[in-house]
Amino acid sequence: MKVYFSTSIGQMTPQTHESALRILAYLKSKGHRIVSADYEQTVKNASKIRQQTEEEALLVQKNLARLRKQADIVIFEVSQPSFAVGQEINIALSLNKPVIALYQDETTPHLLRDEAGDLLLLTSYNDRNLEDVLKDAIEYSQANQDVRFNFFISPIIGRYLDWIARTKMIPRSVYLRSLIEDDMAKSSEYSDQR
Repeated sequence: MKVYFSTSIGQMTPQTHESALRILAYLKSKGHRIVSADYEQTVKNASKIRQQTEEEALLVQKNLARLRKQADIVIFEVSQPSFAVGQEINIALSLNKPVIALYQDETTPHLLRDEAGDLLLLTSYNDRNLEDVLKDAIEYSQANQDVRFNFFISPIIGRYLDWIARTKMIPRSVYLRSLIEDDMAKSSEYSDQR
């Protein structure tokens, strides 16, 4: 599985750094392919990153966006508050990527509590259980991944869905899913055969 991993470099504590290294080591040991920027290089070059020009920073962001799109799952260590990591989480969720946000037991990130429903798994860990928590979180996220379903629609339907999105302030996919879920609830012939 392709995994994108990120954490706050600017707000990093030694404990968070050690956790990030353990998360990456665990993922690699389980055969997952890390598709994010090289964490250790990023940490080593943190001062250079802060001195990037606007053009250089934009190139880095475009590359990270490309890498996030490639990922099957996105994992963040969120023990330290970070606007940049929050933005990355928001982008990953908007791409319908399952997101695991891990935080150390004593550092609950309250702002993430009500975000994104089933796509975001916010879970705590400590030094003793990090690998077990990560294993369970990955299994949960894989089991709850949405199935992508693409189909063609007419321009008239497209305009209607755009209108729904603008007026009801909900994504088109959410609207379509709600129509299907309503129909499923009304169907006496269907029962979930899982």
